[in-house]
Amino acid sequence: MQEALETTEILGPNPDPMHLLQELDALDTDQKKFNHLRSIFLKDADVNEYLRFLNTDAETGLTISQLSRLKAVLKDFKVYLGNYLEQTARRIVMFDKKLKNIIEEFARPKLTPENAEKIGHIRKRVAQAIRIAEMARGIKGKSLREVTRNGVPSVIGGKKELSPRHKEKLLAALKARFEENMNRHEGIKWSHALAKLEANPKKLWSLNEMERTGGEPDVIEFEKKTGKYIFVDCSEESPSGRRSLSYDRDGEENARDHGFGPRGNAVDMAKAMGIAILTEKRYRELQKLGSFDRGTWSWIRTSRKRRSFGCALSGVCIKGNCEVFVAGGSEPTLGRAFRGLLKV
Repeated sequence: MQEALETTEILGPNPDPMHLLQELDALDTDQKKFNHLRSIFLKDADVNEYLRFLNTDAETGLTISQLSRLKAVLKDFKVYLGNYLEQTARRIVMFDKKLKNIIEEFARPKLTPENAEKIGHIRKRVAQAIRIAEMARGIKGKSLREVTRNGVPSVIGGKKELSPRHKEKLLAALKARFEENMNRHEGIKWSHALAKLEANPKKLWSLNEMERTGGEPDVIEFEKKTGKYIFVDCSEESPSGRRSLSYDRDGEENARDHGFGPRGNAVDMAKAMGIAILTEKRYRELQKLGSFDRGTWSWIRTSRKRRSFGCALSGVCIKGNCEVFVAGGSEPTLGRAFRGLLKV
């Protein structure tokens, strides 16, 4: 395993230009690119600051052509951002006006249930708009649709249990993926794995969390010793709903102390989802089934001893080869998430 420290991917408050360009190139429409940039830059001043950074003599790792392409996208985004913020401001004014008009109905002696429901809805929309506007950099500016694009976790009665509709949708997705990728599980029958899933509703909930956050879980092995099926995140790139994470809580707190804004940390998120972060051995085995993480990174389970030095393992696929590097455990890089494993 290569022990050399990985190149720093966050330059001060700015995302690494090479990784940012790779992420933008992976998106097929301008709107998707703008949505991604909106999760990083909210104010026009933020974009100007980054453009000034690109115009310095700092080593970005980009060719002149790549740098020009990145600047062009950012300049187009500035125009889009101005229009977006203007529309958002108009919506907030509209919601506020509606709220003021409807609140007057509280003074009327005959407030109908319909009007009461309408007031509650408008109040909720205004609160959502204000909450989005006040979110910390790196998250603020996202529309509600983007924030929840991976769905909403299904919890019934406080228990981690899928509703019948969510269960049916999840099983259909898992079956289709199983049948489309038979090379990952030769000799394993879907009907046998399905029987295990049907008997373990809590495991289904965890699988849904893997699916909801972009992991695209699939069966990769049947353990004869334990009689359990092993599901692993098999998305081509690191799960989109788990990116910008530090490795663990210590790394997250260190990142915040240095001005970064991680969305959380991989260890706590995996625990909440009921799954395990892939070990280096599992990660390398997964890479034998395909080329994963060609443009992104995945955190790998790291020993306490190594973490005591402030480091954590991170995997990537470079030119078809699986590589595992040592990275700073606090780096909340945009393209780094984690891949999980679940035994059923």
